[in-house]
Amino acid sequence: MRYTKYDIQNTSNEQRATSNEHRASSIEHRASSIEHRASSIEHAFTIAELLLALAITGLLLAVVAVAFNASIINYGENEDVFKTINSARQALFRITSQLRTANAVDRAGHHPEMSTHWGAFTVLSEARALRR
Repeated sequence: MRYTKYDIQNTSNEQRATSNEHRASSIEHRASSIEHRASSIEHAFTIAELLLALAITGLLLAVVAVAFNASIINYGENEDVFKTINSARQALFRITSQLRTANAVDRAGHHPEMSTHWGAFTVLSEARALRR
């Protein structure tokens, strides 16, 4: 069969048209595939969003850790203050109970039996006074 210039041109035009149609369908297929992937990706987080969430969570945990550490330090200081105040309260209670139960105050001398000394004064306990 003999081809003319016109036949060759028509054949190449038909091939081009078929090729263009194939390209168009391929492009449409790719576009629909990309749209499908895009629609499935819309519900996911990006790496930037995840890093931002991680940074915010880290900051919140750091703030909580600092607050917890401050409360632990404060608790220790308050415990020391409580022990000091409690010791002072017990000492004052002992002093007042000894003063209330004392029968005599000896300003002049020292009596080693059952006595408590505060500076120049000696308070004799009730047991000392009862033995007389």
